[in-house]
Amino acid sequence: MKKVAMILVVLIHIVGMSAPKDEAGKIFENQERRLEDERLRLEQKQRQTEFENTKFENSSEIGVKEAVSSDNSKKFLITEINLRDEYNLLTKKEKSKIIGKYIHLELNSADITNLLTEFTNKLITKGYSTSVVTVMPDNDLTSGRLNLAVVPGKIGEIVINSGNVLDRLKEFFMFKTNKGKIFNIRDLDTATENFNSVQANSMTMEVLPGKEENTSKIQVKNILKNKYSVSLISNNYGDNKQDGIWRKGVSLNIDSPSGIGDNLYFTYMTVSRKNPDRNWKKRADELQPGEILPIGPAGYDPSKGDTLPYKRRLDMFNFGYTMKFRDYTLRLGSARSIQESSFYASNTVYDLYTSSHTLSMNLDKILFRNQKSKLTAGIGIKRKHNNNYLEGAVLSDRKLTVGTVNISYTTSLFKGIFGLNLGYERGLKIFGAERDGRKTGTAPKAQFNKYTFDMSYYRPIGEHMVYRGNIYSSLSDDTLYGSERQSIGGVGSVGGFHRSTVSGDKAVEIGNEISYNIPVKKIAVLSPYLGYGYGYVRINNDKSEYRKGYISGAVAGVRLDTKYLDFNFGYAKPVSYSKYLNPEKQEMYFNMALKVSF
Repeated sequence: MKKVAMILVVLIHIVGMSAPKDEAGKIFENQERRLEDERLRLEQKQRQTEFENTKFENSSEIGVKEAVSSDNSKKFLITEINLRDEYNLLTKKEKSKIIGKYIHLELNSADITNLLTEFTNKLITKGYSTSVVTVMPDNDLTSGRLNLAVVPGKIGEIVINSGNVLDRLKEFFMFKTNKGKIFNIRDLDTATENFNSVQANSMTMEVLPGKEENTSKIQVKNILKNKYSVSLISNNYGDNKQDGIWRKGVSLNIDSPSGIGDNLYFTYMTVSRKNPDRNWKKRADELQPGEILPIGPAGYDPSKGDTLPYKRRLDMFNFGYTMKFRDYTLRLGSARSIQESSFYASNTVYDLYTSSHTLSMNLDKILFRNQKSKLTAGIGIKRKHNNNYLEGAVLSDRKLTVGTVNISYTTSLFKGIFGLNLGYERGLKIFGAERDGRKTGTAPKAQFNKYTFDMSYYRPIGEHMVYRGNIYSSLSDDTLYGSERQSIGGVGSVGGFHRSTVSGDKAVEIGNEISYNIPVKKIAVLSPYLGYGYGYVRINNDKSEYRKGYISGAVAGVRLDTKYLDFNFGYAKPVSYSKYLNPEKQEMYFNMALKVSF
């Protein structure tokens, strides 16, 4: 009877919480955060390198002399300038601005050349680097009319490697424009980004004269090297000794598995298991008349200091697939975590089972790009299923479906890369999701509204030093489940709070890091770093002291990146925090991956 009562007490306690957050969900969320943080770090570094290597606008524009020359060659008063632009490569405003410099003036041949050059330069700055503006043959300058025309440069052909069936399939997926379309260098930027999104790709691209007049041939050489990568992973990201501090696992990454520049990865992490004998346990319906639930195996006597072994299990599976299609990026994901643990009460041990499974799909589209900036919009959907069991009894079985919409913008700013992301999340009623029905205002919502606002800045300082800054924030007027709240603290977040995280319906996190990259004989990069972070959270409909909280912490560490080994060590200390928190005086983070590519 005691055991049944204990189960009921725990059940009431968990259901009564405003936003219970299962441990498996927390583990998965932290893992996803670290993976995303590392992906962003590498993406910013690659974007900065591409920007520094791009000299297009400066090198391709043609020099323009003063608008109207002062030499004594024959001049004509021009009262009308017409520009035929069949494909609308220039806007009306762009045309008017240039024409306004020359109309109602006396022009000679040098002046007209300057006019043509200004139009052509404007085309170049918009990416139409093979298009020109020329004088039409039906001109009579004595009439005061000057007729011009845009001659668009087109793509004659795109040839990838030998041009076989697979190469033509790559062309279809990677290039926004194909044969006969107007050539725009920005489309090549997108194609280059699509190729380079796969690390195993080695790609060169040349723009050559085409076979026909005003056409270009795009010649691409694409070689895949070491498309398979296998890693053995180990870290100390566990929360406590009972559930396992040290984790180990394996990851598999396959670049271009279908030959079209896609990517497939799989990661598995676990801990050393403990699976003690529980055959002495009985359910209430298995008891004989007058028999009570056993608190331990035969001979167990807690009054003599006897203890019972605890369970330990953690399995985390993470699968992802990414495919590029011209301006679009499709991402599919599946993440599952299973955890078994124990706690002690009333001189006996109780076993908990928690599982979390998230399926996700996201589709992004590049809306605009030029040499320095890129604007992307995305939509996505997630289905989350969380289970919690105590001694086989269901504590919670929750399904949530979340739709997302976001728009992101990156641009070069002060010799660095600035990123901005605005997002909206909505809890949906599809795919068997929980419905709110007649929930009170204090109950966590399944059909919630949440807004996110993120900023990032990446800037090299000198040859070796790099600064990174990030702001992550979320805002909701609803009471959220723990899995939907923004969590702050620990590895990849505010240092020193790995075991004392805070989360809220409204939250903001600010992070800063300075690193110094030291090349080691071209075989490795050693990067000492310093970081400082701050986080603040607030919970809706909560009047207790836990309704709001803040943390700040510092971390110092070193990263080592080599061909076969990635290593990261960090030493973190909390700086300030809410009085109800009790973080460790110091924390040390360790992560290592042995990898081989073939």
